[in-house]
Amino acid sequence: MQFKGSAFKAGWRNFVTCLMAVLTLGLLWSALPGAASADSNTTSYPAPQFEVRAGYSGGNYTSVKTFQRSDLEALANVQQAYTLIDNMPCTVIDSVGEGVRLTDILQACNIDVSKVNSFRFYTTDIPESANQPYETLPKSYLLDTPRYYFPNIADSWTTVDQSGTDPINGYPYDKQISFPDAVDAAAYAVQVPTVIAITDNWQREFSGNPLQPDFTTQDDSVRFRLVFGKTNDLASGPEHTASKSARWVYQMDVVLNGTAVNKVSLNETVANIAVGESMQLKVTVDPSNATDQRVAWSSDKPSVATVDATGKVTGLAAGTAKINATTKIGGVQDTCVVTVGSGGGSGGGGSSGVAVTGVSLNKATANIAIGGDDQLTVTVDPSNATDQRVAWSSDKPSVATVDATGKVTGLAMGTAKITATTESGGFQATCVVTVSVAPAVVGTAALTAPAAGQAYHPGDKVTISGTAHNLSALTITVNDPGGKTVYAASALDASSGSFTTGFTLAGDAAAGRYSIDITGTGLISAQTGTFVVTTGVSSGDFGDIQNHWAQKQIADLVDRGVLKGVNESEFMPDANVTRAQFTTMLAGILDLGSQQEANLAFTDIPVGAWYRDNVSAAVYAGLISGYGSGLFGPDDLITRQQMASMVVRALLTRQKATRPNESETAAILARFRDQSSISDWARSEVALAVQQGIVHGMTSDTFAPQAKATRAEAAVIIWGLAAQLQ
Repeated sequence: MQFKGSAFKAGWRNFVTCLMAVLTLGLLWSALPGAASADSNTTSYPAPQFEVRAGYSGGNYTSVKTFQRSDLEALANVQQAYTLIDNMPCTVIDSVGEGVRLTDILQACNIDVSKVNSFRFYTTDIPESANQPYETLPKSYLLDTPRYYFPNIADSWTTVDQSGTDPINGYPYDKQISFPDAVDAAAYAVQVPTVIAITDNWQREFSGNPLQPDFTTQDDSVRFRLVFGKTNDLASGPEHTASKSARWVYQMDVVLNGTAVNKVSLNETVANIAVGESMQLKVTVDPSNATDQRVAWSSDKPSVATVDATGKVTGLAAGTAKINATTKIGGVQDTCVVTVGSGGGSGGGGSSGVAVTGVSLNKATANIAIGGDDQLTVTVDPSNATDQRVAWSSDKPSVATVDATGKVTGLAMGTAKITATTESGGFQATCVVTVSVAPAVVGTAALTAPAAGQAYHPGDKVTISGTAHNLSALTITVNDPGGKTVYAASALDASSGSFTTGFTLAGDAAAGRYSIDITGTGLISAQTGTFVVTTGVSSGDFGDIQNHWAQKQIADLVDRGVLKGVNESEFMPDANVTRAQFTTMLAGILDLGSQQEANLAFTDIPVGAWYRDNVSAAVYAGLISGYGSGLFGPDDLITRQQMASMVVRALLTRQKATRPNESETAAILARFRDQSSISDWARSEVALAVQQGIVHGMTSDTFAPQAKATRAEAAVIIWGLAAQLQ
């Protein structure tokens, strides 16, 4: 397989660079000012609902509307593919199956989009108690700037040799860099709206391996996700947008343009009126230049006293009512306690005893475990108030309950607000109770050496070390490829938090993969590791793979004993590979073992041939069937379609993939001009190999199914198969 120019080499270089960029940018992200403390690798839970709040910068936010999933589904009118670019940089295609335009959500909340300044998105992987958004984005970014889906961006990356400063990470470079070609990528751009996705399908695309939008496979486990397109600024370098596409969004704050209300004050805080008498309350808003000075008036006991839209209070029956003036944006509030008596007299005294003026609790926050309890105590002001009664309530009784005495009991993980409300005047005091699981004492252990897949030779010393937590002792067992124990260390001291042991491999140690098992009392689960023993030459002995485009994959497979050189100093990566050789490679990576079949049907494989057992094992595993007429063609050079077919059958037999149907096959192969050259028997298997990213096109629009494969290409495909099977 001769890859196009620098496309494959640059693609592989980009992949390595991508991994380094992800690690670097992940560390930098956690240090960004204003960034929420959410790990991009953290898993969380789907948002149960979507709440919209509105307010001004620096002020409080008022809940405008809470959408249940069914509410959003009723508004959903978008099914669209979106292009995003992640920190590698690599492209992401997100197929949104059910999405609601952000502008439609604003309209449903009666929020004028022209008055919006920015949006703050809160996600379930950041504790609600942190009161910190995952992302804050201006309206100009999400709604005013045209955004697009670029269907062919994965085929439009350009590699450039130049020096300068990396626009993504800010470090100087003198090397090849890759950006989307602005003209090619924008050729079929589709303008897309910003949406809140209910279901979507998030897939990463790599250069030369574009994906088609997939609306049949949808995921709602990250609902609700903010999704927006890519700006048409590709010529200046790819802006990283994937990290801004917040997932698990449960709350959106709409920040409005203007000045927030800091305080509202009534001209009276306590008043006495007679039944049938009225009084006028007046409200003052601070600052005086606040943008939205509207207030809503309410009475907690309208059977005692009512209040109209102007603040006029009318007494209806003897008792006490709490009259509230609350700003419509921000929820800033002031209260007047009105006592209605049977006699006259606004302005003091009254005839209903001493009025309640306030209430407080002994604590504002509390932490308890599931099944635990805590006693809250209440103080009513003044201490000689006539009516000292309070009512207790929990806003989340599934998390914590409270009885008539103020005793709180934790039932489930979460946070609940416990409120004490005076019967007279409706004054309230709250305590935020956090319920958690009492931490269990469990042990953990992790290997730090050897590294997974590390290669050794017979006679080498193997050092095994790691870390431990809440464990006093461990047992280490090492088994060879046949399952035989070759080393064991029991009662290994781990009380210091780490452990080390080791042994020397026998001079006749068997080649293959060795397992390391860690067990111990209190260990939460058995930990395992692996290393490889090879009896042949190491990859460092092959000078002809140094700086080769497939060096990494070849070296890894040689050191694992899967591949061998043509002699002790040459691998010959660009030589062609035969059907027998590739079958042997495949049998090695799949660890098929040998299947002695005295009645092997192929007449062109003599008894005693070096590859006969491997061919037998591959036939037994259902990976090969030969040409028919009793022929296998062991010395024939293997073609790209034959190679693809064999690795896909390995995936299918291991239940790691599903064979595409006829229409899916046609869709996957549609981009190849030479697809008609693919044999009918191999079409679905070639399609699946391409879809899984194990085999790529010879170029962006050709597959070359009949081309003869090289040893390097075979190594890359075998290595890719191994990665899929892990």
